[in-house]
Amino acid sequence: MNLALKKSLPFNTTADFAGVALVASSPTLVITNGNSSFKSFGDLIDFARKKPGVLNYGSAGVGSATHLAGEYLLMEAGIKMNHIPYKGVKEAVSEVFSARIDTAFPPIALALPFIRDGRLRALAITGSKRSELLPAVPTVAELGYKDFDYGIWYAFVTRAGVPKPILTRMAGEIRKISEMPEIQAKMKSQGLELSNLELGEFDKYIASEMSKFSRIVKADGIQPD
Repeated sequence: MNLALKKSLPFNTTADFAGVALVASSPTLVITNGNSSFKSFGDLIDFARKKPGVLNYGSAGVGSATHLAGEYLLMEAGIKMNHIPYKGVKEAVSEVFSARIDTAFPPIALALPFIRDGRLRALAITGSKRSELLPAVPTVAELGYKDFDYGIWYAFVTRAGVPKPILTRMAGEIRKISEMPEIQAKMKSQGLELSNLELGEFDKYIASEMSKFSRIVKADGIQPD
């Protein structure tokens, strides 16, 4: 993400790091107030198309993961909403259930308690598949936006040049830990989707994510720092 957002970095993202293991990812949710007139994802998108620039969405700040989740959706759907940056995503979520803004794109674990008590309504999930925690909530991809896939992911990386046998050993040990039943149960309770990418596949995944974020930043016109 920083490669697209920063004019200069004290390191080379592609040359100075080596991926070890992608452990899990957390999809974000498209949420609205529990009493909103938007009963479905389609309702929200249709309104935004008919009245561009009327709806507001909140995030954890300019360039944050929840900001780019929103801009990714706006780019793919061809709609316009006003971005309202907050100090953190919790603040943005509270503004949605207080009906001061229309929508936000928080990680599933953060929004789940408010969805369960009715203060929030989940319209869609941004990951590649439905969540076991909210099985009735469709993915954005299901709703007509093929290949839409966005999540906040958690991984291990190390410096470039570490010998391949050491990387392989590290990746194997991390996988053993992540496959422990108690670890899997804890991660799933937080709405995390576990990953099984092989060592080389993770580097390809990082490259594809950098390309995705570059497209989002360019389309949105976010000015790098």
